Amino acid sequence: EYSEYNDLLVRLSLGYQWQDAIKRYALVPFVQKRFFGNSPYSKTWGLSLQNFYQWSRKFQTSTTIEMAKNSYDKRKFLDGWYMFGSLGLSYAPVATTMFFGGFDIYTNHTEEMSESFDRLGVRLGVANDFRFGKISTKFSTYYAKKEYEDAPNLFGKQRKDSEYIQSLTLWKRDWHFKGVMPKLNLEHTKVKSNINIFAFDKSRVFFSFDKRF
Repeated sequence: EYSEYNDLLVRLSLGYQWQDAIKRYALVPFVQKRFFGNSPYSKTWGLSLQNFYQWSRKFQTSTTIEMAKNSYDKRKFLDGWYMFGSLGLSYAPVATTMFFGGFDIYTNHTEEMSESFDRLGVRLGVANDFRFGKISTKFSTYYAKKEYEDAPNLFGKQRKDSEYIQSLTLWKRDWHFKGVMPKLNLEHTKVKSNINIFAFDKSRVFFSFDKRF
């Protein structure tokens, strides 16, 4: 049945934020639970540090550093920790259009060394608020190089992947209930690997629900 491929991620966070007219700092502890195939799969707890700076009315930057520990219900060889860092830039030439991009680095350390990896990525995108129908869109494209620390025993060589991700999000700005706004997400992922068994190409469609306090 298709339900064995269900993938549900629940993340709860509560933290402290300080801001003024041009900058914002946030310290946010979080806990995350993942269910795969309708069964508990993993849990994660960690800390996120965030910074936002408005250089002008059109240009802004953001940085994020996140550190967390992963614990898996069955696949204990994946237990470990990760660190994530990103730098983002955005430019809004007009109030209804924003271009954005950035760089990120992700380091994942696991009990099994052949599952540990470093990933370096770059992203570009554009967001638009259209007057017609009060519809908004956000399109982004992402490319990353992922290099694993050790060779899997079965293949005898170090795994190296290239990741390509394109995503499109659509929502209607006047469709919300008690501050919760539904959004339609379309995403395509393609992974090329020097070990063919790890290469894949997949697409997915899902809804997300955003609420701002």
